[in-house]
Amino acid sequence: MRIIDATALSSFARKTAESASDFASVVHNLIMDVRDSYRPELHYMRGPGPKWRAKHQPLAKIRF
Repeated sequence: MRIIDATALSSFARKTAESASDFASVVHNLIMDVRDSYRPELHYMRGPGPKWRAKHQPLAKIRF
């Protein structure tokens, strides 16, 4: 029977933990890419400007 020393077991555990961490990181990045809710129109479309408002506003009320 073969006896595994502590350093070999420690090295195996460290490599396994690193592999699991790398795998979890890849899965997390894939999920975040799928769930990406960035919509540029929400950030860049700020509504009509002053020229549009001037053109489309109702007739101004005349004060006497």
